Parts: sequence; structure tokens; C-alpha cells
Amino acid sequence: MSDHSLIYAVRKFIPNKRGQIKKEVRNLKHFVKEDFIYDLLNIPWEMVETINDPNLAWRVWETNFNEVLNWHAPLRHQRVRQSSIPWLNSNIKNLMRKRDYHKKQSVKYNSEHHWRLYQAFRNNVNIQLRKSKSHYYLKK
Repeated sequence: MSDHSLIYAVRKFIPNKRGQIKKEVRNLKHFVKEDFIYDLLNIPWEMVETINDPNLAWRVWETNFNEVLNWHAPLRHQRVRQSSIPWLNSNIKNLMRKRDYHKKQSVKYNSEHHWRLYQAFRNNVNIQLRKSKSHYYLKK
């Protein structure tokens, strides 16, 4: 029994992409600690001490502090990528950077020393990835 006219359907599945997360961070590029402290010292803090309501006093203190902070370290929006690999941590990423550096150096200078270091880092990265992935799924 053979049928050369099979009926079939193909369903393409495209997973939804995760949206980017925007978070507010302080821009400390031009932050000068001494100027910040000087401006904090020049705020009339006595006004906060005269207020009897603690919630109102906190709001006044917070407003004064945030005005100075926003002047010296303004808020900016930064897009943050969500990690698609939950077991990949900063230690492994650092090892990957070292591995890639030594590979690039070994190719660029045809260096046996960098090639051996690359191999050592490559093996270490693979071992750490396996351990981290295993630990992640064991916890799940």
C-alpha cells in the first residue's frame, strides 16, 4: 500500500519577541562629589525640622534632596535587554571575553602562547556553562 499524494499542512511558529525594558538610571558622567555636597549643605534643612507632620516633612526633605540630585546626576532612560539565557552569569561572560581576546591575539600574531591560553579558557567556559546550566535546571 503506497500513497504518493499525501495531504499535509505546515504551521510556522514564530515566538513572540520580548519587549525591551526601559529603566531610569542616573547619569554620573559629569558628577562632582564636592559640588554635590556643597549644594546639599546650602539647602535650608531647618524648614524640615519645623514641620510637625512626619509625612509632610519627609516629602519636603525628599523634594529638596531630589532637586539637588537631579541637578548633579540627572535621570535618563536606558533600554535594557532581557537575558535570554538565564544561566549565563557575569563570571562566564568575563571568561568568554578572555577566551575571545586570546583567540584574536593568536590569530593576529600567530602566537602559540595565546593559542594555549585560548584553549584553556575555551575549555573552562564550556565546563562553567555546563555546570551553570545543570544547576539552573536542577533548581527549576
